[in-house]
Amino acid sequence: VCFLTCEPVCFLTCVPVCFLTCEPVCFLTCEPVCFITCVPVCFITCEPVCFLTCEPVCFLTCVPVCFLTCEPVCFLTCVPVCFLTCVPVCFLTCVPVCFLTYVSVCFLTCEPVCFLTY
Repeated sequence: VCFLTCEPVCFLTCVPVCFLTCEPVCFLTCEPVCFITCVPVCFITCEPVCFLTCEPVCFLTCVPVCFLTCEPVCFLTCVPVCFLTCVPVCFLTCVPVCFLTYVSVCFLTCEPVCFLTY
């Protein structure tokens, strides 16, 4: 599954615009508005344990401190442009079945099931 409790179809049907077709249950029951427009206000209405404390521009600038309150070992070693140049250790202990095909250097040990069409 994608991001722990997210529906398997979520990251398969996502579009570059920003997870437009993802279901409300994606990202640990995050509010439906979170991944619809992908603007700086994204994730602010999500469950407190994951995105609430994250910087407002988290998925736009992906600062290293993002997501530390969700999974301590996830995103911790990511560089500022996480989703583009994320180091191999990112996500490995979170969801070791996702993200391989987005960028070869990112999510090295994951399966091509999530970010496949992103």
